Amino acid sequence: MIFSSEMVRLLSDELNLIKVATVYNVTSATYATIHDYGNVTLSKAGLLLICFDAGLGSAGNGYIRVRIGASLYSYACKQVGASTLHYTFITYLAAGTYGILVEGCVPAGGISIIVDDFQAGFVNFSDLQGSALAAYAGAIDKTTVVRATPVGNIKNTVYCVTVYAITAGAQTNMENPGDALTNGVQVLLDGVQQTWTERWQGDVNNMAAGGKCYISASAGASHIVTITEDNVATAENISVAVCPWILPNELFEIVALDFSQGSTLYLTEEPLDGNPTKYVYVGKVRGITFGASTDYYGSASAVGISAFSYTFEYVKVSQCLLQVYGLGGCISIIAVDVR
Repeated sequence: MIFSSEMVRLLSDELNLIKVATVYNVTSATYATIHDYGNVTLSKAGLLLICFDAGLGSAGNGYIRVRIGASLYSYACKQVGASTLHYTFITYLAAGTYGILVEGCVPAGGISIIVDDFQAGFVNFSDLQGSALAAYAGAIDKTTVVRATPVGNIKNTVYCVTVYAITAGAQTNMENPGDALTNGVQVLLDGVQQTWTERWQGDVNNMAAGGKCYISASAGASHIVTITEDNVATAENISVAVCPWILPNELFEIVALDFSQGSTLYLTEEPLDGNPTKYVYVGKVRGITFGASTDYYGSASAVGISAFSYTFEYVKVSQCLLQVYGLGGCISIIAVDVR
């Protein structure tokens, strides 16, 4: 027997850069600094992960945006009501030093907007590439190379698009297919409009809109990300990360399984910018489906770090798909015990 494994989450590069539990707040009807978290330094290109909790002093709507560097905003979100909400996002950055600053406002005035439990960290993966955070200036073209892994060739990848948008003096909205919204902003892959995985709309008080879109696409082919807007005065900041090991929110086949019959497949899934329930399946949706219990020979779901294994004794490797999902999570280790 030969055991072959690959750690695709590159832990030697990983850094927890900011971890601040202190509560910060601001009371302002226009964007004002909630807190300046100082500088972080990245020695190489990769993903900056950010997560935090937010709330309002009482009922109402508040807005938050995160600035990275001197002038670029990586994300904007909307806080609704006094209940605490948790926000997460990823930004692809080049090597360098970046300031991290959080701004917030409550357009109605007189209410505090609060941020606490702020974290920022650096993560890197095998096969990761991207377009670093920048003012949107045109099409972004990326290709994930098909290569051999211990369990088979990479088959598909995920385009993780994060967009901040604002229209001076007007409302901005992230637009899904079929929407007809004021100053709409659309994300397209290969000319086809996509649905935002998560979106936060602005308002008439000149509050920014934000969205993230996780799109699965084939590896080994060029795919082009574009942004269109209804109003040429709308400005966007965009980051695109492309990686087969970041999980989307729908079933996703990473590799084409290719190893000897009788072998055991191993897969480890982990939290990334969130700690969602992550899913893994071996099998395929049938011509007439009666649900996961009859579509798949092996399956598992869990939060935290979860290990999955399946031995292909009588089930044919060549006839099965390995599919995963769990937005906010990732694959960290793939392995096979070949017999």
